[in-house]
Amino acid sequence: MRVISLVVVPGLLLVLSCGGPLAVEVVQAPADPPAEQPVEQPVEPSVELPVELPVEPPVEQPGEAPGDQDPPSVEPPVEQPGEPVEPPVEQSGVAQFVGGPCDADDGCRAGGFCLDDGEGFPHGTCSLACTRLCPDDPNAPTTFCVDDPAGSVSDDGVCVSRCDVARLGGDGCRDGYRCLQSPRHGEAGVVRDVCWPDTLALPTPPATTPPTTPPTTPPTTPPPASSSDGDDSVCTEADLPTPNEGLQEPAGVGGCPAGMAPIVGVTGPGGAVVCMDRWEAFLEQETAGGDVVAFSPFQHPGSAIVVARSAPGAVPQGYISGREAGSACARAGKRLCSDSEWTRACRGAGNTIYPWGNDRRDGVCNDARAVHPAVEFFGTGASWIWSRLGHPCINQLDDSIADTGAHPGCVGESGHFDLMGNVHEWTSDPAGTFRGGFYVDTVRNGAGCTYRTTAHDTGHWDYSTGFRCCADLR
Repeated sequence: MRVISLVVVPGLLLVLSCGGPLAVEVVQAPADPPAEQPVEQPVEPSVELPVELPVEPPVEQPGEAPGDQDPPSVEPPVEQPGEPVEPPVEQSGVAQFVGGPCDADDGCRAGGFCLDDGEGFPHGTCSLACTRLCPDDPNAPTTFCVDDPAGSVSDDGVCVSRCDVARLGGDGCRDGYRCLQSPRHGEAGVVRDVCWPDTLALPTPPATTPPTTPPTTPPTTPPPASSSDGDDSVCTEADLPTPNEGLQEPAGVGGCPAGMAPIVGVTGPGGAVVCMDRWEAFLEQETAGGDVVAFSPFQHPGSAIVVARSAPGAVPQGYISGREAGSACARAGKRLCSDSEWTRACRGAGNTIYPWGNDRRDGVCNDARAVHPAVEFFGTGASWIWSRLGHPCINQLDDSIADTGAHPGCVGESGHFDLMGNVHEWTSDPAGTFRGGFYVDTVRNGAGCTYRTTAHDTGHWDYSTGFRCCADLR
């Protein structure tokens, strides 16, 4: 039998005959297997791993050692600048600082000793041995190293209290003491106001020879102090003219007291207008008899009772410390200006470098004397002259200090004159700051209104230091 195989292929029939009886076998050709479908695997939820960011090291602030930073959870106490420091309360049994009363050495702080009544110091005074400088305490008057009056301690000097009117009232000293000028131990040319017993003479400093001995008469005759009688005599330390005699303060501007004008854009406590002297201050003196007399702008006030005034055409006061300037303002019912008040008055709303703008203009202010006045007056640049910067004749040279308002272009937007140049101006910064430069320089410590000197405490004074006052208009 023949077998015929039919192979069925979609779209094609093949018949294969091999002879013999015919039998048909239909064989279904397998179709192409279906395309394999991908097996859908169950999707596991993705686990979000935390991204580890690189940790930046802490920024090390200048002056901080690594690891010295406070923990984040601990807030360091905020020290408010300018807060008044309460004077120390003198209590029995409490160890006193320099200048405090004492009965014996154990009444003074560690390392100190008591200059007692037997040595001429009423109710005793705590002191320390010193060779040049003395430590200060923020809760007590500043100190100064003077010669030991008895020479009983050592060859060193002794620390005494400086005069401090703000803390102690009067002339700035305890009962039984008066405010006198004394040279520093070993540096006779450096003189400061100190509290000294009423009945005790200041010690006479031993003779010293400076690197170059200053002559009695300057080696080059300085220009004479100006005078109305044409006297051409050489200026000496006894020459203390009073060119501001009879000068009156003009009426204030904008409701401010006499001689003052508001600082535009500045308000005090409770929104009060802040007034500022329009001109650098000069002084009047209140005598023991109650009279008010002119005071020489070339004289250090010391223990004199002086009052600040402001007017055009005055010779502004130099030779004044920050503490004395603050007291003079207070006696006039005013105060020293803060740094921010002074800066705004000078720089204005535009925050400019100079009172008029950002371009420097030579000669607009009194700020660029060619020869340093001390070098001119003493006729030398030797080192000893820098210890004699309190000489009254320095500011009596020609082309030195100028009358207030004599440079009309040197004025800020609020109408305040001579904020740049002429004399340095003390502010109320308790650490000691004066601003604006003076008639020799308005560049070294910052240009124009940015000029700021912080190298001296508030007890410092020399020919270049002056001031002006502010007041809150209520």
